[in-house]
Order: sequence, then structure tokens, then C-alpha cells
Amino acid sequence: MTGRFLSVRALLVPGVPAAFAVVLLSLGVALSFFGGRPYVGGGLITGGLIAGAAAVGAAVGDVAWCLLTGDAELPRPQEEWDTTA
Repeated sequence: MTGRFLSVRALLVPGVPAAFAVVLLSLGVALSFFGGRPYVGGGLITGGLIAGAAAVGAAVGDVAWCLLTGDAELPRPQEEWDTTA
């Protein structure tokens, strides 16, 4: 049960920086449209791009980890019920 919980959590964790990236990019584009101080909008866009790159990197690493480990650490039901050994 622990292995399954960890793999589900590992796939959901990159969603947090992805949501943060969407917020930063949206604010940056909105501030860039209104003019005034363009460096504020540009800074938010840059922060959003960096957070998005971190989210993509985390997601790729988590998917690779899940593909490599799979369910190897989880016991199979047949192994638990086998009483002939």
C-alpha cells in the first residue's frame, strides 16, 4: 500500500509548480498589456517560465521513476495466498 501511495503522490506533486507557473504567466501577461512598468510583467513571465520548466522536469523525472520501478515493490496476490511452499 505504501508503494502505491508514494507513486500517486509523486505524480501529483509537479502539479503545484505547474499551477504556480500558470498564475505567474497570467499575471505577467496581464501586467504587460497594461503598460506602465513593463519590467514587472517581464519579471513575472520569467518567473512563470522558470516554474514551468521546474514542473516539466519534475514530471519527467517522476514518470521515468514510475516506469522503472513499476509495481515491483508491491507483493502480488498470488504470492500472499500461496500456501504450498
